[in-house]
Amino acid sequence: MKKVLFAMAAMAMSMMAHAARVDTITVDELNALLSKDTLVDLGFSVKWANINIGAKAPYEHGNYYAWGEVEPKDHYGKDNSLTYMKNTAELKQMKILDKVGELTAEYDAAIKNWGSQYRMPSYEEVDELLSNTTRSEKAIKLEDGSYVFGTLFTSKKNKQSIFLAYPGVHCDCGEYEPYDGDAYSNPGTFWTRTNHPMGAADMAVFFQLSRYGAYRHFGLPIRPVMEKPLPDDVEDLWDEFVVKADVLEKKLGKETWVDLGTGIKWMNRNLGAKKVYEFGDFYGWGELEPNKNLTDGKCTFCGKGTADLVKNKMIHMVDSAYSRRSRDRVPVYNLLPKYDVVTKKLGKKAKIPTSTQLDTGLCYYCDHKWLIVVLPNGDRMKGMLLRSDGNMLFLPAAGVRYEGAPQFESSRAILWSSTMQDGFPRSLVNGEDEILNPYFEAPIRPIMEK
Repeated sequence: MKKVLFAMAAMAMSMMAHAARVDTITVDELNALLSKDTLVDLGFSVKWANINIGAKAPYEHGNYYAWGEVEPKDHYGKDNSLTYMKNTAELKQMKILDKVGELTAEYDAAIKNWGSQYRMPSYEEVDELLSNTTRSEKAIKLEDGSYVFGTLFTSKKNKQSIFLAYPGVHCDCGEYEPYDGDAYSNPGTFWTRTNHPMGAADMAVFFQLSRYGAYRHFGLPIRPVMEKPLPDDVEDLWDEFVVKADVLEKKLGKETWVDLGTGIKWMNRNLGAKKVYEFGDFYGWGELEPNKNLTDGKCTFCGKGTADLVKNKMIHMVDSAYSRRSRDRVPVYNLLPKYDVVTKKLGKKAKIPTSTQLDTGLCYYCDHKWLIVVLPNGDRMKGMLLRSDGNMLFLPAAGVRYEGAPQFESSRAILWSSTMQDGFPRSLVNGEDEILNPYFEAPIRPIMEK
């Protein structure tokens, strides 16, 4: 008994010490900082609920849910999880995931518990929250003298606030304990409705002060959101987080070639697309026709070493660079014009950008942000909005195709370059220079040198 009392006293002292390091306020003081409405308009694309599902106050944890489940339970383990170790194809076949990798209505705990006007937030909406708020840690002193720790999120747009308590985690990794203020313990997190963007079979996206992947069998609270009506026009596209497809086309579809101030002009859409938000055609690297359902060994550039490609006049050396696999400098090659599908289709002045033009011309010179586009049929798609020198481009998150199937859940904005280095073609993936196999089929964004 003495040991138990000592442990309880030590925990209380730890909580008091942590409370002294942060802004300690009473429940009444917290309530004075928050809206009394169930939904809080922070000036973002969705309204955020002021409490968790199952909670009666903003500082309460509420119910805990495994990802994709709509009822709380006594035990949160791998053995009784609905979604743990189910790959994306299985989840879609079970109708747990929709086509963009988010929970369907039947498996969204916010919809099932609060009604169809609510839902769980997506990871993009979490990014919007994290990017447009100031955050301050609070210790809420309850009437019984105990503390609840959490973060106050205050909108930079309209100064409205929501409070997210640190709820701890229910899992089979140990007995549940609430967050006690220990900097080394897990403060807990909240589920989004988004599957892991890389398609991991055991994880989905959670958030607190940032967002990562958590094991789907974990029991975490849920903070619902509600969608807001979208305007038919906007003043500044850069200020928006969710827009209608017609608005995006109106803002970006007028000029076919866009000058971002980087020495080249960029086409305002992918090759083969009719609208700026469409994926366009998918090509294997160096292929001159789209959608070939390519496989390993059955493509123009498959199974050939760089020496053979040079000898057969398919690529030519243009530079040298440090290898990503060693400290040595290695040759850098580009496709010859007869294997550049942009040149073939649009003329001699147009071509596929090099990896340097993609990496430097878009990543280093442009500001970028993620944008959600609501299509005319109501579906939602994701993409990157780029801005430089007063002009903007939109890169739809089309992913890649392999043997005709979409990969990476269409949550990545991927473009081919014309460059080969270290034996692999290079591409731009979410603003990063990456290698891909030549039989992967990806979109192409044409350029025209000035």
